[in-house]
Amino acid sequence: MVQKKYNILMRGFHWVSAILIIALLGVGVYMANFNSAYKYDLYALHKSFGMIILFLTLLRIITKLLSKIPTLPSGFNLIEIKLSKTVYFLMYLLTITMGVSGYLMSDLKGYSVKVFNFKIFSIFSINSDIANLFHSIHIYSAYILIGVISLHILATIKHIVVEKINLLPRII
Repeated sequence: MVQKKYNILMRGFHWVSAILIIALLGVGVYMANFNSAYKYDLYALHKSFGMIILFLTLLRIITKLLSKIPTLPSGFNLIEIKLSKTVYFLMYLLTITMGVSGYLMSDLKGYSVKVFNFKIFSIFSINSDIANLFHSIHIYSAYILIGVISLHILATIKHIVVEKINLLPRII
């Protein structure tokens, strides 16, 4: 029997991650580009949810490695398959990069990282130069991730509208 859907755990990870990542990218762009009385109130939430996303992404990768992945419907050429795999790899890589660089940026600046009220241990002493490097990595990774997620969404729309191949039932 051919598996047509991702398992329930993978589907759950997909949608929870998608909502949290898109929300945090929006909040991050807001915090980086707008001066507001609420800007700094968002940092604690941004860090908490960022650490949750990092943990979820690691669990998601483990789950993907241990799960049976549904085969693609016929009609996909080799270039589309390779592009798809590249986009998925980049989404995982950039999500992990964002979480790790966000943690290191805060830790190296001397700011604690908490998941709500639970403080994550500090690893390094303050080093502003290295913290600034991780800040740059965090920012650039965010904008690249926005582009990669956009490609993922646009490819899904292309398959549905142009090619009449609806892939959404596999992940819903």
